Amino acid sequence: SGNPNGIDGYTSYNRVSGFRHGSLLAKIGDGEYFSIGTYKVIVAQSSGKLQLLVNDGDPSNNSGSFTVQYSINKAISPD
Repeated sequence: SGNPNGIDGYTSYNRVSGFRHGSLLAKIGDGEYFSIGTYKVIVAQSSGKLQLLVNDGDPSNNSGSFTVQYSINKAISPD
């Protein structure tokens, strides 16, 4: 049983090392993955396609789902 923050252990099954097993990860464009977890607000540092990933290399023994809501408020130009 888990949630978007992931669980301890099972790291040998992770798709992306350095994050908790089963956690919800994201990356923008060709950037690096970062943890989304629960109720995360981010400000993108670059443009690109938003990609989401559950950090589990073998989801065949899983059930359930995560619900993701996102919005794009506006582009912020640097000062």
